[in-house]
Amino acid sequence: MTAAPRALIDLGNHRVKLLLADARAPQVWTWHDESSRRDFASALTEAMAPGEAIGLCSSSPQAEAALATAWQSFALWKMVPDDVPLARQTQGTGLDRLVASYAAWSQAGAKEPVLVASLGTAFTLDVVSADGRFLGGAIGPGLGLQQQALVEGCPHLDLPQASRESPPRRTATAVDAGTRRALVASLIGLSEEFSQGLHKAPRRFVHGGDAELLAPLLPQWKLRHHLVLSGMRLLCGQPVLGATWGNSNA
Repeated sequence: MTAAPRALIDLGNHRVKLLLADARAPQVWTWHDESSRRDFASALTEAMAPGEAIGLCSSSPQAEAALATAWQSFALWKMVPDDVPLARQTQGTGLDRLVASYAAWSQAGAKEPVLVASLGTAFTLDVVSADGRFLGGAIGPGLGLQQQALVEGCPHLDLPQASRESPPRRTATAVDAGTRRALVASLIGLSEEFSQGLHKAPRRFVHGGDAELLAPLLPQWKLRHHLVLSGMRLLCGQPVLGATWGNSNA
């Protein structure tokens, strides 16, 4: 990176987030939609001059190909795993997982072990030791994929519907309760297993598209919005913007 980026882009499986240097929060689009891709390109072009620097963290080659023309007139800094100052003990780990884990570890004071759950299309749960070693983690189907698979496998069931019923009394609320709690149980069980190899109790963070939805079932976890962008800002020498980043459950 030769110059501090004027814009940071977090490109995932479904969404693209754009954070401009003078903004307090990112703009978000669904990159699969052609209209959204045009809106993203327009926002980038209107906010920046040709040749200005952009930082990109991508976890989707398909999204990169779909949006490549949007940033072709700018100086692109495409992040790679070696940009993240965590000692990796894994192979093939997605860049977004590394950047988010670095952000969480830094927010924990960089002397605490952390567990970082990302709840998107897939869920991941990653572990960073107190001395900054990325130890690995787990990957599984996210909430939407679980519900979609259940509907496809059992088409007679109603679509999931959120409710406070306990126990659920309707098929739709039963499907919602079962899939939500299955994912939460996976996270809790994995976190207990992964914590056994650490020298002290880890701090737990959760982020991603379904994080706010599931956060009430994870009261011991700190909810953080835009954790990948937080990590990108830190790697660029920029501070995380306090409450803008959803630092609830602090």
